[in-house]
Amino acid sequence: EFIARFVHPDDQEMLLTAVSERDSPLGDTGTLRYRLRRLDGHEVTIETHWWTMHDEAGMPLRRVSTSLDVTEQDRLQQALVQREQMLASAELLAHLGSWEANLDEGTLVYSEEGRRIFGQEDPDWPKDYRQVIHAVHEDDRDRVTAEASRSLSLGVGSSASEYRIVRPDGSIRHVISVKKYVRDEHGHVHSAIGTVLDVTDTVEATDALRRLREEAEDRDAQVADILDSVPSVVVEMSEFGVILHANPAVREIFGWEPEALVGRHVSILAANVTPEQHDAFLAHFLQTGEPSTATGLVVERTREVEARRYDGSSFPADLRVQEGTARHGQRRFIGVVNDITERKAAEARLLQAQKSEALGTLVAGVAHDFNNLLTAIGGSIDLAQEGRDEPDEWLERASLATDRAAALVRQLLQFARQTPQSREPVNIRDLVDELVGLCRATFDRRIELTALVTDEVPAVIADGVQLHQALMNLVLNSRDAVLERADSPDAPDDFIPRISIRVDVAHQRDDDEESFMVIEVEDNGTGIPPDIQDRIFDPFYTSKGVGKGTGLGLATARGIVANHGGELTVRSELGTGTTFVATLPIDRESLDDGVNEQAPGHAMPTVLIVDDEESIRVLLRAALEPRGYAVVEAAGGAAAVAISTSRELDLVLLDVNMPSPNG
Repeated sequence: EFIARFVHPDDQEMLLTAVSERDSPLGDTGTLRYRLRRLDGHEVTIETHWWTMHDEAGMPLRRVSTSLDVTEQDRLQQALVQREQMLASAELLAHLGSWEANLDEGTLVYSEEGRRIFGQEDPDWPKDYRQVIHAVHEDDRDRVTAEASRSLSLGVGSSASEYRIVRPDGSIRHVISVKKYVRDEHGHVHSAIGTVLDVTDTVEATDALRRLREEAEDRDAQVADILDSVPSVVVEMSEFGVILHANPAVREIFGWEPEALVGRHVSILAANVTPEQHDAFLAHFLQTGEPSTATGLVVERTREVEARRYDGSSFPADLRVQEGTARHGQRRFIGVVNDITERKAAEARLLQAQKSEALGTLVAGVAHDFNNLLTAIGGSIDLAQEGRDEPDEWLERASLATDRAAALVRQLLQFARQTPQSREPVNIRDLVDELVGLCRATFDRRIELTALVTDEVPAVIADGVQLHQALMNLVLNSRDAVLERADSPDAPDDFIPRISIRVDVAHQRDDDEESFMVIEVEDNGTGIPPDIQDRIFDPFYTSKGVGKGTGLGLATARGIVANHGGELTVRSELGTGTTFVATLPIDRESLDDGVNEQAPGHAMPTVLIVDDEESIRVLLRAALEPRGYAVVEAAGGAAAVAISTSRELDLVLLDVNMPSPNG
């Protein structure tokens, strides 16, 4: 009881029971550990060993014990346990196991994490080195064994190897094993220690990263293939306007090699933008996010620009700039450029056609009214001349002036495509021969005029009168050009003015279904300056002097050709000459079907005159009635229809352009 007062309260009952009861669980011998509180207040751990003494009959007489202060031993043991726990936790966190092998005894001990890496739950695993080797993947087993043998034979102090292991559940782990050999003073290796590190997550992450990189490279390659195949120019540039990449289309459109543009400022592709202006536009967007400035559109807009080729020439282009994905923290931009030279030319042609159409409508209206006046004037003059023994000189002059005015009106109407056409098969050879004969009889004798019509040229369905006039206008234009050059003081002494007409058939395909007639009028005259070649077909435009041209010849020729479904173009070089090329479609179906025969005419005593101009009706009545015709008048289309249902008519003379309804 005296000693029990110093025993820790939690251990008193256990101690008293052990030493006082006869049937104490301590038995005859044993060890008891308990805590004591010394007089100085310190707590110590006591380990008591005892044994029991017996009499001759075997009865216990007394117990003898020895007590030992094991406080420091307990502290060290606890510290060791804590260190082992910390090591185990560190191995668990790092997926790093440790092992120790006694090569002389053939024993091998793995730490808990080492066994976990191998998927082993048995605390006695492995029994020997062969179990570890068996866990190595069969594809790596020979290599690992060979590396271990080579390390031992070379006497190296340590070695490392990477291999795969197969767990009992079939899963595969990637590990790195590092071992260190322990030798005695004679160099004999008697043991080894080492670690095994599970790097499966790292390997899988590396493989995933590699796959992602390969996929990214594949996508980049696919994008590059797409960009290389598009006809538009695609340029990638940095936020500083420096070109990072250009697709091959830049070679065809700009004349630059893609590699030669890399590193240059993008303004080198612009005809009227300086690097400073470009950087200011881009800086505005980078700072404000606004895609445009007061002086120009920058980002996310399509705009027309003047682009500059490698040789310094410029051309119209469409440009659109989009912000791309940032790389390495830097913003980048993608510019797409399209050459719109052909589109601009088409727009110009369309504008010209619309202008000509509007002008033609105006001209047609004026010419129609003017033609009515000329008809009345000319008819009145003819009637005034009837019955005279000698024609009146002044009436003759008035008649000639009227005829000239009427010819001008016909040109105006043909330009405006308002004259009625009579389409029939036209023999081009006969038409050209007639034209050449007329020109040779009237042209300056110095001009050498030739014609070449191939044998295969068929007839075309056309208005022969209009087609004749169109060709005549072209030949007259060539006549003026060659004579101007011949009369120039700069003309060579041996210069001969030449005009040639060539007619041939061109084929769109191998068969003849898409054939068309090609008529060329070529001269070696002065040529047409490049700055006016786009205007020569404009109505009333002429480069000739005052009184030498109306400006309607080429416009009328183009109008006639276009009205026949063809096209009239020009090639010219200043000081060399000019070639006009007219293409006309060949309607083979119409040629095969032929033209319907018309019944021969007969006497027509009853004539209906339809015109909204009273002066025309009066004039025609005065001209026809004395010649035995019965004349009926109608002031418009509606009245003419009503008359035609009430009486029989033999002939109708009518105005085509009149109201309600027209002719």
